[in-house]
Amino acid sequence: MAEERSDRGSAGNGWKTIGDPPEGADGVHVRYTKDASGRWVVTGLYVHGPALTGETLRALRLARWEAHQNKPGAIDPGDADDDDLTLGQLRNRSADVAELMRERADHVKPTMRGGLGRPDGTDAFYEEVARAYKQYAEESRAPAAAIARETGVPVRTVHRWISEARRRGHLPAGRRGRVG
Repeated sequence: MAEERSDRGSAGNGWKTIGDPPEGADGVHVRYTKDASGRWVVTGLYVHGPALTGETLRALRLARWEAHQNKPGAIDPGDADDDDLTLGQLRNRSADVAELMRERADHVKPTMRGGLGRPDGTDAFYEEVARAYKQYAEESRAPAAAIARETGVPVRTVHRWISEARRRGHLPAGRRGRVG
């Protein structure tokens, strides 16, 4: 999951800088505002870099960022009094966040999940299915569909993989209508 950082404390609507921008972008900044139902929604986006492409823009995950912002315990994005920030100030935030991420990488080894391959009948494959499912379940209400997109197989096939991962004890028993 992309890490977000707020520079504005905890009082209202403001900008967050995404900690790991997609390839081609030096920085991604997202502005959140609460909608009428009380959910945080993206109302502003600033992306900068030396080589922005269609792939860079397709890699932006606004729905994922909104879901993350609306999780219980998420940090409030800050005050709306940062409307007068200059583009240079937002770019400086990217440099600050990039430095912070480098420092953290020196102290914490991140857990990375490789791409999910084809089933080979081994426990290792179903452990990887479980890791993929858990990752996508944090970001989406349809983790099986996300795995299907990643692997290029039908969702029904992914459902069989998930069932087998559950049977082997890599995932807890499912509950109808609930991710997890």
